Amino acid sequence: MFPCEFSPPPLPLSSKALTMRLVVPVVILCALARASASSPDPACTALSQAYDHLRAKDYDKAIASFEKAVEVAPTRPSICKELCLYAAQSR
Repeated sequence: MFPCEFSPPPLPLSSKALTMRLVVPVVILCALARASASSPDPACTALSQAYDHLRAKDYDKAIASFEKAVEVAPTRPSICKELCLYAAQSR
C-alpha cells in the first residue's frame, strides 16, 4: 500500500457541540456584565444631589455634595475638577 497523502476533511461538529461552543462564551459575557453592573458607583448619590442643587442654583449645597463625592471617590479626578469649577464660579 502507498502512504496516503490525502487527509480526510474534519468531521462536522454535532449540533450539541456547536451549541456549547456558542452558548458558553455568551453565558460568560452575560455573567461578567451582570457582575460589573451590580457594583454601584459610590459617588453616584452625592453627584446626583450636587447636580440637583446646581439646577436649583444652590451653589453652597452643590459644593458640599461635590465634596462628599470626592470623599467617597477620591481617585476620580473628574469630580475634583467639577468641584473646583463650580466653587470658582460661585464666588
